[in-house]
Amino acid sequence: MPNDLSDHPDFNDKDWLKKATKAAEKDIRRLRRKGKWRGRMVSALLLVAIVAVGYVMYQRGLFSPGQPAPVASAPSTTVTSKVPDAAVNLSQPFVGTPAAGWADGEAGIVAPVAQPIGKYTAEQVADAYAKVRQVVIAARLDRKVIEGHDTERFLDLIAPETRAAIRTELADPNKISGLMTRIADGFRLLPVPPKVNGTMSATVGEQGTLVVHTEYVFAYAFHTDRPDELRSAMDIVAMGRWKADYQVLDETWPKPQRGVWFSTSSGFTYSMACGAAEKGMLAPWYSEYRPSGPTASHEPEVYFDVTQPVTVEDGCAT
Repeated sequence: MPNDLSDHPDFNDKDWLKKATKAAEKDIRRLRRKGKWRGRMVSALLLVAIVAVGYVMYQRGLFSPGQPAPVASAPSTTVTSKVPDAAVNLSQPFVGTPAAGWADGEAGIVAPVAQPIGKYTAEQVADAYAKVRQVVIAARLDRKVIEGHDTERFLDLIAPETRAAIRTELADPNKISGLMTRIADGFRLLPVPPKVNGTMSATVGEQGTLVVHTEYVFAYAFHTDRPDELRSAMDIVAMGRWKADYQVLDETWPKPQRGVWFSTSSGFTYSMACGAAEKGMLAPWYSEYRPSGPTASHEPEVYFDVTQPVTVEDGCAT
């Protein structure tokens, strides 16, 4: 046949085919979307939220850091290098992604060894870490919260006086993702724990309260009925990188104010469906494949690396 390309010399050159395949795979990776940078700042006592879709400058000075506590070291199982690509295995969905070697679920939320900070004893600092750790686990890992949308399990862990305001914010699509992960309706995660990597530390804020700083990356693996149609593991793995500060008010405060208060949060999602992201929810990239439009500026490893600076880009712009 005149139009039959099967005998073309290039298609019989193994080295050429190998290079062409790698180039095509790189192009596919670049098609993945990085979501909008979302920021949130809340005055700890007045609960005045300043939230914007798009990039929000992290406003320093609201809770000026005092003497810092040691930053938690990453779990020994956590690595930042990518495991070589492999066929997608739904029982081991993170193989072939930058999160392959990270800790599983809440094992990745590790507080540092507590030390005295300012007027606070090591025991008080440890208590603050423990409280914030439970909030982060509920907001980003608890299946009943993130998949079942049972927000009360999450709200029960924060200070009573702030619950009504946070409940209201959870009804706003522009504010949900900065507070918790919410899996989009019609999707479910695979029965494996999300992968987690990040750090936690503490300082004394301007108001004399303990402020716990967290910065974590969460990778979620989604179920699919058609694994044979996937191009790579990243088709079903969506991630969120979230930086959040929490004030922890102790027993010297009135009882309704004691506990964890949200101070600031900011972050982004990557390799996700844009339609769900605009609603503050998370869905896998494979469900909304877009061959056109803005592409991610970096390789996946950059977005997964919690030590890398956050870039300002919106891969969901049309």
